[in-house]
Amino acid sequence: MSNNNWSEQKIDELLSQVPQIHDTRSKDEVFKRLQQDPRLADVKKEKRIQWIPPAVAVAAMVTLTLLVASFINNPQQVEKATSDMAVTEEGSADMAEENTSMMKATETEESSPASNQGINGSEEFSTILANQDPILTAVYPADTKDYTVFHIGMVSDDAIVVPLTVLIPNRKIVNEFGDEKPTSLDLYNQYAAQLVEPALGFAEYHPYVGQFSEQQNQLIHKLPSKHDYDLSSATINSYDESIMETFYGYSQVVFQNEDGSQAYFDQVGSKKPEQLRSGNTFSSYYLYTNQQGKQFLVPNLNKTHSDIQVAMTEMKTTQSDYLKSVVPKGVDYEVRDEDGTNHIRFTQQLNLEQIDPQAASHLIEGILLTNGSFGDEVQFENIVPLNWKGFDFTKPVPSPIGANKYIWE
Repeated sequence: MSNNNWSEQKIDELLSQVPQIHDTRSKDEVFKRLQQDPRLADVKKEKRIQWIPPAVAVAAMVTLTLLVASFINNPQQVEKATSDMAVTEEGSADMAEENTSMMKATETEESSPASNQGINGSEEFSTILANQDPILTAVYPADTKDYTVFHIGMVSDDAIVVPLTVLIPNRKIVNEFGDEKPTSLDLYNQYAAQLVEPALGFAEYHPYVGQFSEQQNQLIHKLPSKHDYDLSSATINSYDESIMETFYGYSQVVFQNEDGSQAYFDQVGSKKPEQLRSGNTFSSYYLYTNQQGKQFLVPNLNKTHSDIQVAMTEMKTTQSDYLKSVVPKGVDYEVRDEDGTNHIRFTQQLNLEQIDPQAASHLIEGILLTNGSFGDEVQFENIVPLNWKGFDFTKPVPSPIGANKYIWE
């Protein structure tokens, strides 16, 4: 220190001159400041992160040990324990799985034939599309062995009238009508309201408003003062055609007001009686595809023909955006009548197995339905194979009873 300019005495003097520090804060105030210090908070958070993983690892090891022991003693209990643990960890796994199963069941139910065709949701009154072969859709005499035929003119969202031929089991008819043979009006009153038309691909149209009654061979429709059948020429046309395709066995339908006077339609004036033809519409059949993509064979009731040759020639040509020809491109035929049987001879041999099966079905059944609208049988010529989808082309093929078959079960 002898070589140092600073002596101990001088240092003591300087230190004595330093002012003393006094902290006037309370202990609580100092503690609060420490809690708010972010550096101390980081340290605390860092410690928490370091502590959690070991705890989780220990818990997992304990759980695994218990599960192994339980499995050895009782394998069935481990399934329950595992399931309970899964619910605890994932929130509501079982509920999600149950909802998924319910959704799958709903999709299955909605895609089933009975649900797609959708009559009224009950098992007793459900309708399914039923064909011996999926591509055939018309109803033939052999199909009616155990069934009663119920005709109804459905109306599509495009205002196209589609004849639907519903086959109702005779056992059901007996249960609901006894030994009495129901008329087409009886069948309509009993079953029309049970059809869920949108599920079948049609607009909601039936049952008709007003009341129907019979008078000898005449049908009378008494209309309320307000109805939608006369809103336009299109609605009147749909109304007339649907009645034409629904009521068989009557000579005509008369339209009346509720008081019995002749009905008046805004678009046409006094509504005159319409002749009913019981399927003999003298019209050509065409292919109609509705807005849901379902296909139907329908007659063009706006055009009637004097003879079958004219009708068969007419059906080769597409009539509108809705009524397409069933005759494929490149296919042609000639028509001649021999002893009351119409002979359809293809100008070039027609091999049905070389055509799309559905297109072949539309062609054959379109020809049969067109001839059937005149009440005639058909003899096909220059066609192979001679036996196809149940048809025997070596002899005349009977006319269908109706188009677009559905079976009521």
